[in-house]
Amino acid sequence: PLSARGEGALAEQARRLLSFTEGRVDLRPVDVGLSLAVSRAALPDRAAVVAAGMAELRAGLAALAEGGSAP
Repeated sequence: PLSARGEGALAEQARRLLSFTEGRVDLRPVDVGLSLAVSRAALPDRAAVVAAGMAELRAGLAALAEGGSAP
């Protein structure tokens, strides 16, 4: 889950998380999601990416970073 104040800020959060995941073979989507859920404030604008693997997570984050959505 990502949260921010405003759609632009939400897209920026997605861009930053996408950048953080680049080249990180040690990450698992479940760990990223848990860390975000328990360590971040719940702000008014929210989005979630459902992913079975890092490739799907990165694709969803890329879509959010562009202001869109992914299947």
